[in-house]
Amino acid sequence: MRSLSILRGVLSLCVVLFGPCLLGCGGKVDKKYQPAARIEAWNNDEFAEVLTAVVTPEGYVRHDLLKANDGGVREKLFRYVGKINAAGPENRPELFPTDKDKLAYYCNAYNAVCMYLVVKRDFPSNMKTSGIFFLDSVPVGGKNMNLDYLEKTYLRPVDPRIHFAINCMSVSCPPLRNEPYDPMKIDAQLDEQGRRFLSDPRGVIKKDGDKVAISGIFKFFTSDFTTAFEKKNGRQPATVLEAIQPFASEDSPVRSAKSFEFQEYDWSLNRPR
Repeated sequence: MRSLSILRGVLSLCVVLFGPCLLGCGGKVDKKYQPAARIEAWNNDEFAEVLTAVVTPEGYVRHDLLKANDGGVREKLFRYVGKINAAGPENRPELFPTDKDKLAYYCNAYNAVCMYLVVKRDFPSNMKTSGIFFLDSVPVGGKNMNLDYLEKTYLRPVDPRIHFAINCMSVSCPPLRNEPYDPMKIDAQLDEQGRRFLSDPRGVIKKDGDKVAISGIFKFFTSDFTTAFEKKNGRQPATVLEAIQPFASEDSPVRSAKSFEFQEYDWSLNRPR
């Protein structure tokens, strides 16, 4: 009896931490949102409509619009995730012939799937304890994976700028862009995201003298930035502050900073402030 009580206590704690979808709320979207026919050309039209509707000028998400399905926005998101379920660079390489096609696809897939899982988990108040990143598997191009695997496998090895682009739906994330990533202009989009984040308090706060407080993202992924910097410049070692300075605009506090500390990361759902 005591063992049963302990087991019940552990399960209760898990439900508190991870919500009602303890075993995962992912998987394919409902059949009605799956593509009715074979995808012959890739486009991001549904996701563009979603982002235009729900992303605020500050880069937060109007989750209330998704919850209410205002203007059919939740269904548009689900249809787009249905396309992501069905096709991707690995099972339909002819749709994504270039590296930029692949990078844009995976950036958009991460953001759309994360937004979709927030809806499925009924808009959790804390993303870190929601279970979304590790417990929920979703087909991406026909291959089941969680968001952590998607990020580590298809995004982080490619370009450190993805950390300015992908959004884990937390307050401290970089501002979510109000348009999908487009292979024809993704370099410019990523550069703009870097300048935007490093001129935003979520990315950097000026402290006394020449000190700044930079996002916890740069603590989590220090090596992504320093390794890329060292490879490009042919010298090492580099601090993370040195490594992110080239991505900042001229008026960013990062540019003139000589020392830094890390900000505390706010994992609350990224609703408008």
